Amino acid sequence: MEDLYFSIDKNVKKISLKLQRKSWELNIHGWNFEIDLLQDLFKTNWADRKTIKVGKSANTSAYWTMEGENVIIMTGNDDETWDFAVIISSKKLNDIIGKFCSI
Repeated sequence: MEDLYFSIDKNVKKISLKLQRKSWELNIHGWNFEIDLLQDLFKTNWADRKTIKVGKSANTSAYWTMEGENVIIMTGNDDETWDFAVIISSKKLNDIIGKFCSI
């Protein structure tokens, strides 16, 4: 699988997260306090349809869930009829959260 690149732009109140591979790019925008909600991500499970809503992409909500060691990020009106989804490793998500906390 090709490398996943990410960048974070953080100001006083908002955060922008760009996830990118050669074939796609996902931009998620949200409030700084929402990053704390990602701590609950490891309590979710896609098989049980448990998700958390953190941020927005293309004016729709971003839903996050776990499937094994992977994180699924879905964007759309809800977490059942989403329009676009990407899968990243939970290790990469930990790298992203670590970078966010160091900014």
